[in-house]
Amino acid sequence: MYFILIITIAVLLGFLLLVLKVKSDAKKQGEILKKYSSAFEHLIKLGFFKQDEIESIIKHEISHTNEDKMFEKFNVFKARIEYLISKYGIEKARIYYDKTYWIGMSKDELIDSLGNPIKVLNKETSKSKIESYYYDFTVYNFNVTPYKSSNFKLKFVISNDIVTEFSNMQRI
Repeated sequence: MYFILIITIAVLLGFLLLVLKVKSDAKKQGEILKKYSSAFEHLIKLGFFKQDEIESIIKHEISHTNEDKMFEKFNVFKARIEYLISKYGIEKARIYYDKTYWIGMSKDELIDSLGNPIKVLNKETSKSKIESYYYDFTVYNFNVTPYKSSNFKLKFVISNDIVTEFSNMQRI
């Protein structure tokens, strides 16, 4: 009988500690959310995000990383947007920020939109320079992480610094 009582008390104490930890984490998340939401305010006004998207990103980052790493990611992300705005203006910056690509865009625009490819093959003919850019990446909020793999998802053919074709490739 005492054994069952001790087990019951231990389970209740464990549950109580869990509830207190969840409340503490929620309070910390609220403080961080308030801090970073104001940092994103400028980007919301420019139309890069909606408030609920920012809250979702921050909640995810808080649950998967520590605040310092999140702040570091935010600074890289913000610098990328500021770079795109300074180079292309707000409207085009939104397009490149969304990782959009099309036939006819320049090689520089492709790199600004998708980042550096993980593999480049060059071929020169008597009339033109042809490059093939290969991309295999995951995009999640403000983090782009290339795989270190030879299995590519996107291939772009660039002739004389202009994208002339692209194709999705099967992963092997």
